[in-house]
Amino acid sequence: MKFKSIIYILILVLLTGCFKQKSKEHIGNVSFVQEIVATGEEREGSLAPDFFWYDESGKKVSFREYTNGKVVLVNFWATWCTFCKMTFSSLRAVNIDYADDDVVVIGIATYERTELTYRLDFVSKFVKERDMGFPVILDDDENSLWRAFGMDPGGVPTTVMIDRDGRIVKAFTGNRSEEGFAEEIVRLL
Repeated sequence: MKFKSIIYILILVLLTGCFKQKSKEHIGNVSFVQEIVATGEEREGSLAPDFFWYDESGKKVSFREYTNGKVVLVNFWATWCTFCKMTFSSLRAVNIDYADDDVVVIGIATYERTELTYRLDFVSKFVKERDMGFPVILDDDENSLWRAFGMDPGGVPTTVMIDRDGRIVKAFTGNRSEEGFAEEIVRLL
């Protein structure tokens, strides 16, 4: 009898482990960064780092493949940042107005020192409420994407412009209008 009880307990423990729910990696177009491949050069004129995330369908996406041959605006922001919120409408407009010109926008939500699962849920809701319309990747707790782009985390919003060859052209901090972004985009098209 004692042996049967031990067997039942072991089976229960094994089954509980098998059905343990995996933590979420993405919700909609918001995903945790999965892997970062830094170039080691991190400066204007250098190749942008490659990194991976999950798209809305759950497919793992490579930054290099997603942006190949396109002009890219990578915007680093935080949910608490007033100037970031002001910039979202300009970025959303750029994403729509220049979609046919192979211009893409990617948002990077910087690490905010909160519990990770809550951050994914919170940022996903934040993005949905603002109808951002472009992929948003959550940086890790070391702000590794910031560093991979050669920046010291801190000043948000920061937008990095990348040319069609995948090279970092320019980075600027602060709020910018759609027209301000358009001036830079036209030079790269």
